[in-house]
Amino acid sequence: RFRRADSAPLAYATTQNNRANLLSEIATLPGEDRRARLRDALSCAWQATRLFEQLEHTQYLQMAQNTLRQVWQACGDDAESLWQAAGLGALPDLTPSPPKLAEADWQALLQRFVAIQDRQALIEFWRAVPSELEAPFIQIVEGLIEQAQSAGDDDTASVLQARLEGFKAISAQAAAASSSNPQQSQQNMPPRADLQTIIETFQNLVQQAHNDENNLELWQQATQAGEAMLEKLQPFTQRVPLNEFEVAVAQTYNNLGNAQDDTDKQAALQSYARAMALHPQQAMYRRNYAGTLIELGQLALAEQAIAQAQQLEPNAGRLAQLWADLAQARAAISA
Repeated sequence: RFRRADSAPLAYATTQNNRANLLSEIATLPGEDRRARLRDALSCAWQATRLFEQLEHTQYLQMAQNTLRQVWQACGDDAESLWQAAGLGALPDLTPSPPKLAEADWQALLQRFVAIQDRQALIEFWRAVPSELEAPFIQIVEGLIEQAQSAGDDDTASVLQARLEGFKAISAQAAAASSSNPQQSQQNMPPRADLQTIIETFQNLVQQAHNDENNLELWQQATQAGEAMLEKLQPFTQRVPLNEFEVAVAQTYNNLGNAQDDTDKQAALQSYARAMALHPQQAMYRRNYAGTLIELGQLALAEQAIAQAQQLEPNAGRLAQLWADLAQARAAISA
């Protein structure tokens, strides 16, 4: 009905990962068939994992593997029987790999941490950090604090220490709330009948837009549905690895920007900017943003965007063309 593995494997795999998280949460609600929901969640998470592995998409593969482990843990003693009931074959090795992050990704994470200005921003940052990376992240920040203190930079050390204590406090509060009252996080959730509807409305609009790539109205409707989904599911998505709901909406904004780029470049810039805000680690959005900036003559901003995209994905084929376009635009101004 929506995306298919044969026609849009990346989008389909992302959808299956979203469904796995959703079904796992629905399984905890009163009146739901827990075993059936968790069985289906396992099936969705396994499909996502296998597809991302076939696509050699490392970042999303790690996300799907985390989802699969979380669903497996939610199944408890029923995990093996539910796996067999889903007909998924031999049991996989769910031993978590040691958390790894590229140096550029660590740098980007630390830059975001340093730029935090208030508690709400700190909460959003905490939500974006996968739980398995919390401990190594804390260790890195503690090391930076020691370096600052050794260098006599007490101001930097003090700021980092205060921010780190806030990060730890948020994590501890969430853990305490989860262990003392597992139902508490459900109090502000949409009614269970609405959960799947919210997701499917967004998915349906995205599929319609994909069927008519240049239809601005459809893409605008899809992004509006995406924003509504993020707002309504905010309590539900607090610990989703890499926040794949935001990733899906970011891709939709990027597609909207592509559709706008021929006729309204300022609007395209806004769409690309929203995509970057939702998924800062996706270099493609920055390349698209840079290309439009060059065409608008905003060359200093374009240079920054290209440099950021290059840091995230140094071997992207379009980078050389963007640098050449930038140089040509500057030469035209100088002529």
